[in-house]
Formats: sequence, structure tokens, C-alpha cells
Amino acid sequence: MSPLVCVGIIAGLMMSATSTLACPIKPTNTRMIVNGKTHTLAFTTTPKPVQVGKTFSVSLEICDDNDKAFFGTIKTSTTMPLHKHGMNYLPSVEVFGKGKFKLDGFLFHMPGHWQFVFDLRGTDKPDRITIKHMLQQ
Repeated sequence: MSPLVCVGIIAGLMMSATSTLACPIKPTNTRMIVNGKTHTLAFTTTPKPVQVGKTFSVSLEICDDNDKAFFGTIKTSTTMPLHKHGMNYLPSVEVFGKGKFKLDGFLFHMPGHWQFVFDLRGTDKPDRITIKHMLQQ
């Protein structure tokens, strides 16, 4: 067996092992739990509360509808639906494994109604989860 075939088999086994990790999301007083079509997402910001004109991070824990850790990719966007514009920054995504992610570099430049949109891809169950957020002055 060639070395490339071995590497491919090992990578496939690692992805299979990652996809079967249990990921029961437990509610806490400091994070919001949101259900999508096929995933559950635990969401928290740092610092809390978010302030106008100051950078913040978002921590996520994501499981599918079988309590398996999400192992795909996340694309995020933020918008102000009433103003028809979004945020001027593109957050970076750090992957911790077992369905845990940190997105850094958010900045809301004005108060009002914002929406976080998380597109979950790379699995057989793609999902889009939207979270509404009211930012006070």
C-alpha cells in the first residue's frame, strides 16, 4: 500500500472519529442555546455585554441532532436588517475540536437590531442558524 493511500485512510478514520464524539450541550446562565434545522448551537460573547464600537469574540459549541460534535466549517456574517448593511469586519475562526469554536474580531459600529448568521457546512447536514441581537447605546 502506498504512503498516500495510508495517509488518506488515516485522515478518513480521524474524520469518522471526530464526527462521532458526543457533544451534549448543557444550558448555563452565561450562554444562549439556539436550535437550527439539524444542529444546536450554544452562543456566548466576550466581553458581555457587547458595546458599540468595541471588538468582541463569540464562542460556539455546536452539536447535530444526534448529539454528535459538529466537525465542518463555519461561515459567519452579521447584518442590520432594518438598515440593510452588515459589519465592516470579517472575524477569524479558531477551531478547538469537539464542536467548539471561537470567532474573533466582531465590531458593531452602531446600536440597534443586529443578526448573527452562522452557515454550517462540510457535513451531510448543512444548516443556517440566525441569532437576533439588540445592541443598546
